[in-house]
Amino acid sequence: MRKLSILLSSMLFASQAYANVSVSSPQVRLLPPSVPNSSAYFKLENSGQNTRTLISANSPLIKNVEIHNHVMVDGVMRMQEQSKIEIGSGKSVKFQPGGYHLMLFGIKTPLKDKQLVPINLVFENGEVVKVKAEVTADIAQQSHSHHHHHH
Repeated sequence: MRKLSILLSSMLFASQAYANVSVSSPQVRLLPPSVPNSSAYFKLENSGQNTRTLISANSPLIKNVEIHNHVMVDGVMRMQEQSKIEIGSGKSVKFQPGGYHLMLFGIKTPLKDKQLVPINLVFENGEVVKVKAEVTADIAQQSHSHHHHHH
C-alpha cells in the first residue's frame, strides 16, 4: 500500500509540473442527430516556459478525433489533418471555424444541446488535459468557460 501511495503522489507531482496549458470556451457544434460528425472549438493557452505540442485528442463519445486546419490549396480552402500543433511559451492558439479545429468522426450517440462532451487533449510530453466541451449551435459566441482538469 505504501508503494502505491508513493507512486500516486509522484504521478500527481509529475502532472502538476506540466499543468501550464489551459483551455477556455470549449464547444462542440450542434448538428442534426442524423449527422455522424461534428467539430470542436476552444482556445489553448501555454503559460509555461517551454513550447507545448498537441499531438492527438480522443473522447469516449466519439469513434475518431482528428486535429484539422483550413488551408488554401490551389486557390481552394480545404480541411487538412494536422499531425501536431505547437503552442509557444506565453502563446495561445484558437480553435475556431475557418481555422484549427477538432473533427469528431463517428459520434456514438446523437449529441444534445447543452450536453458536455468529454475530450482528452494529448500532448507530446505525455500530459493529457481533460476538457468538457458544451454542445451548442452558436459557436461564434464563445462566451462560456468550463472548468478543466489536468491529469
